[in-house]
Amino acid sequence: MNAIDEILKAALLGTDKTPPQSVTANLPQAVQQELAQLSSEDDETSFLQLSAFMLSYYRAGQEFPVLDVDTANKNSSDESENENFPPTAANRLLGVLISENRYSLLLVWLTHCAEKSYKIAPQYLPQLLKLGEEDVALQQQLVKVMGERGHWLANLNDDWQILRQSTREIWETGTSRQRKQLFQYLLRHNRSKATELMQSTWKEENAADRFNFLSAWSNPQSAEELVFLETMLQDKSKKVAALAQQLLLRQPESTLTQQFHQQCSQLLTLKKGGMLGMGSTKIEINTNVDLGVWIKKLSLEPESLDKNFSDQEYQTFQVLSLINPTVWEEQLSLSPEKILKPFITDKSLQKYLPTWATAIDFHQNSGWTDAWLDFVLASNATRVLLENTASVLPGALPETLTRLFNHKRADAILSANNIIPLLDKLRFPWSLEFSKAAMKLLYRNFAQRGVYHYETEAFMRLAECMPTEILAQQEEFLPPKNEKRDTWRTILRDLFRTIELKTKIPSSFDE
Repeated sequence: MNAIDEILKAALLGTDKTPPQSVTANLPQAVQQELAQLSSEDDETSFLQLSAFMLSYYRAGQEFPVLDVDTANKNSSDESENENFPPTAANRLLGVLISENRYSLLLVWLTHCAEKSYKIAPQYLPQLLKLGEEDVALQQQLVKVMGERGHWLANLNDDWQILRQSTREIWETGTSRQRKQLFQYLLRHNRSKATELMQSTWKEENAADRFNFLSAWSNPQSAEELVFLETMLQDKSKKVAALAQQLLLRQPESTLTQQFHQQCSQLLTLKKGGMLGMGSTKIEINTNVDLGVWIKKLSLEPESLDKNFSDQEYQTFQVLSLINPTVWEEQLSLSPEKILKPFITDKSLQKYLPTWATAIDFHQNSGWTDAWLDFVLASNATRVLLENTASVLPGALPETLTRLFNHKRADAILSANNIIPLLDKLRFPWSLEFSKAAMKLLYRNFAQRGVYHYETEAFMRLAECMPTEILAQQEEFLPPKNEKRDTWRTILRDLFRTIELKTKIPSSFDE
């Protein structure tokens, strides 16, 4: 609170340099009116009165008197108190979420509260307003359910003024952190609004903010967004222009992608084997294609630092990693399996295998991930194939991942260092079958070595994905006790407690 800082400044410098009036000028009008009744011609006396008053003001709302929830739910004849509070069960659950620091579930609770047209009960307002100071997503939900009392309370605290601002005002006057949080929230709940705001100030943003906003915005989802993205190719920042290039290369309909594919279409060719071309078909890589324009345009490496590749081969390697594999399906009229197989079995082509993993990951191609894993789960999977498998998984279908997680070879592909980042990237609904497979993989990776402190937040995010039915399976993932396994057991109890509370939220509002 700025006023407290000014009082401390006056105490250090004296009232001659920092008179009490300079402190009170920035306080809410209602507070200034109260202070006016205590005014004194003597600055020292005024300063002591102001300090005593501000101490009480600062503490106000830090602890709220405990109210009877049932009484709070009864409407008062006073219009300002005429609020529709949630049922007792929902209020008690909110208290548990706050007391147990289950902040990730507060948004879920507030969403249900808004859907039922309830307002937050008074005893929880100060805590929620305090939590909302640094969390724009929480602020956006609070505004919908804080009621008249919440707006009145927010008006008395400078730190809560953002709750009274519109989305546009936050975007135009907020801190860099607040604007970033707001943008990420709108991308999840109102992408068109997020795009509108980004476009409205794009030319005024600094290069770092343009890059961060574009990274979060990611792939365009309409023709209008595609046109907007294409304008960024001319951005003054090389990092922003390079990111725009990458995003456009993922869009088959973009002009950049069509030109790129057309000029690189001869990199892979088919050669008929045997006499008179009647034998098996062989895929060949044509390293004679002139790629100089694209190497320069896409800021790729013109020279090879790998002894296994000539300069032209390495240029080909880089370009192939950016082309959507479905392009080769259409051009060669071959299935993903038939295209991948020679790169796995033919020694002359094996050094190009990693480029397919990069392309599958870059374009999040689930069909090609399935084809890749068919070779991985076969008995004769090669070392190079296994080494590059982790990178193709983020775009896989849930059935594909379930199949891998339940396979003994998963432990050679996914370690404690990359399993959580992978699960964090998945955007599909988790079935019970998939959740069990994921938990078994986590068990194998973490039960022995334990869970580190910095990993706990990521683990808690998994609770948002898992279905209620997993609660009945939790005993399967509890190992015998030992020192390292105790941290796994602790995080597991916390994870299932979060899932349990999450499942109670909807029914608590149906009382």
